[in-house]
Amino acid sequence: MLKKTLKITVGLFIIGNSAFAQWGGSTTINSPIWRTGGIGIGTDATYPHPGHISFGAQGTHLSIPRSGFVNQVLLETNWSGVNGDYTDLRVPGAVPNNAVLRLQANGHLGVGAAEVREKFQLGSKFFFHDGGTKKITVNSYYDANLGVVKRAEDGPISEFVFHPNGGFEFVTGPTGAANSIVNSSTYGMVITNNGNVGIGTNSPSHTLDVRGSALIQTDVDNVLTFNNGDNSWQYMEYKRSNVRQAWMGLDNANDFYLSKETQGNIVLNPLNGNILLSPSGGSVCIGTTNPGSFKLAVEGKIAARGVKVTTAVFADYVFDSTYHLRPLAHVEQYINQNKHLPGMPSAKEVEKEGGFELGEMNVKLLEKIEELTLYVIELKKENEQMKKEIKEIIKKK
Repeated sequence: MLKKTLKITVGLFIIGNSAFAQWGGSTTINSPIWRTGGIGIGTDATYPHPGHISFGAQGTHLSIPRSGFVNQVLLETNWSGVNGDYTDLRVPGAVPNNAVLRLQANGHLGVGAAEVREKFQLGSKFFFHDGGTKKITVNSYYDANLGVVKRAEDGPISEFVFHPNGGFEFVTGPTGAANSIVNSSTYGMVITNNGNVGIGTNSPSHTLDVRGSALIQTDVDNVLTFNNGDNSWQYMEYKRSNVRQAWMGLDNANDFYLSKETQGNIVLNPLNGNILLSPSGGSVCIGTTNPGSFKLAVEGKIAARGVKVTTAVFADYVFDSTYHLRPLAHVEQYINQNKHLPGMPSAKEVEKEGGFELGEMNVKLLEKIEELTLYVIELKKENEQMKKEIKEIIKKK
């Protein structure tokens, strides 16, 4: 199609020119024919200027120059040791007349590229590779003569690779010199044909497989969300040498687990804050799954260097003058009838309630100690009075 268009254009140009001027070239068919400032055909001399068509041994040129830029080639076919046979499409202008579009005999097409290294090339660093593996690359190209990947210019490389099985991957390579061989590369991200995504690996084994550290950062509260439409498990697990060490997540009964499966501790260590357990509701269980009505339920013993119980009422009211202290005779009668102190729960009541309130019990015990103190003081007074009376009786004898 290009040859037909070129023939038609040349013919029209010659016919148009002959209508306005006489032909001043040689009439010998086999000799070089050219007209200064017009048309040159079959000459190896410098092609004529301006507004010329030049077909010669040094290359084929078709020029329709802009006014003032007579030495500008519009269409040129030529050969070079780097590119082989090629055809350039140029745009005349004040800037150097570099090729806008270059088509090489090997089928390579370049836009704005003086040397076309791949099937399609934009500029000097953007390539479309059409080999066994299809890919779009920046600053890397395949050298078919050596069978290696090289850098087009100084700097790093980036590749977007399409695999025949339907997957694709993003690959990066380190900085290097122009035309140096790319010996190493890193898989930035891989998406396989089954939908698995790998970061740092080219063979992801899960829907998302990340090899290396990760940072998730956002300006909203919802940073990382696990969501499914049924009641199946959702959890994260931590492995070493492919052996699960710990995991945390939500089970199918809507219970959240934090589990350590091998030797080691679970450490909660806020350096400048507090550990808040159920600040807005719920209970904490240790050794049991049934907290009852308690905020903290422990199945087992508790060791502590100190325990502080807060209470709104303390037992000092016993020493108030308005406090009614039972006579000891009444206390004796109550004990004989009920088998426990007045104001204290019975053994059956404690068993029925599953225990007793530590703070409340301490207040009751202190109440009994203070009542006992008052009884002792009262007995002391009675004792002193009896001693005094005995002395008086002895004196009278």
